[in-house]
Amino acid sequence: MKINVIEEKTFCGNVVEEKIDAVSINRRETILQGIINLPNPCYKVLVSYEVINDCLDIKIKLEYSGEICVQCIAVKKFEIRITGIPEKIKVINVLCKGKVLLRKNIP
Repeated sequence: MKINVIEEKTFCGNVVEEKIDAVSINRRETILQGIINLPNPCYKVLVSYEVINDCLDIKIKLEYSGEICVQCIAVKKFEIRITGIPEKIKVINVLCKGKVLLRKNIP
């Protein structure tokens, strides 16, 4: 199984409702798109995962890039691509800042 994060766009703006949407879910390739709030545009999105029983828990982590940038409330759009999901996994959970943003069954 392989999980990649594709960071699409970061912009200054108002606080948004953080969410993850399932664009496509299947074992060969699952595509999730999300939007989250950042302290400023210098943060990037990282993911880690853990398999517990039949659940794939994907944890979103924000990491400061170390760059100097404009100070504003930032919003980041991103995509998570998961390939090669094993048959034993039946559910995908995506968590960020201790909150479940998505819970989906895998067909």
